[in-house]
Amino acid sequence: MDVKKTFIILLILIVCSVAFEIILSSMKKKRQNELMNLFLAGELEQFDALLNRKSTKFFVPIYNSIILNINKAILIKDEKLLNEMLNEAEKINMNDDQKTHLYSKAFSYYVSTDNNIQKEQTYNKVLECKDSQLKKYVMMVYDTFVKKGFAYLDEAEEMLKIAKGEDEDNLLTLIGTMYVNKKDIKKSEHYFCKADNQEEEKQ
Repeated sequence: MDVKKTFIILLILIVCSVAFEIILSSMKKKRQNELMNLFLAGELEQFDALLNRKSTKFFVPIYNSIILNINKAILIKDEKLLNEMLNEAEKINMNDDQKTHLYSKAFSYYVSTDNNIQKEQTYNKVLECKDSQLKKYVMMVYDTFVKKGFAYLDEAEEMLKIAKGEDEDNLLTLIGTMYVNKKDIKKSEHYFCKADNQEEEKQ
């Protein structure tokens, strides 16, 4: 086979390979969007059926599948499923950002429960991750809602100055709770009222 023909064959293979990757990427995105739409619509039986298909396991990375199941577990308050997914997460390789996201999500659920063991375990997992805005927020939540402290009050008020949307809502509630812990009821009511007003404006 001459050089020219070899070059043409290689070029065709490269083009086919790139096209295949584009098709796969498109199908993966489509499948993940289908799953998210079913989840947001509360169609959990259909969500489970689609998530457990063999084709989904091909299109959706195992980490994404675990996250989707964690979202479901939190939504329906299924601690057994949540624990199963945390055990599955221990078996896969995750980068630091993925670990922070996964364990902070689980921690945010356990903070609202009496499961102190998992609360501490997921919090400690977040602490093992590199510093990030999400990690700092988890530390603030832990100090405020678990330790009943207000160590991050000044920092939270500084963050509030530039926060928008959901971040602003969360910080208003967080700061209000910090002032409750500080026994400054007047200021706590101020922040809780602002949070309520923000919610009413959205409706």
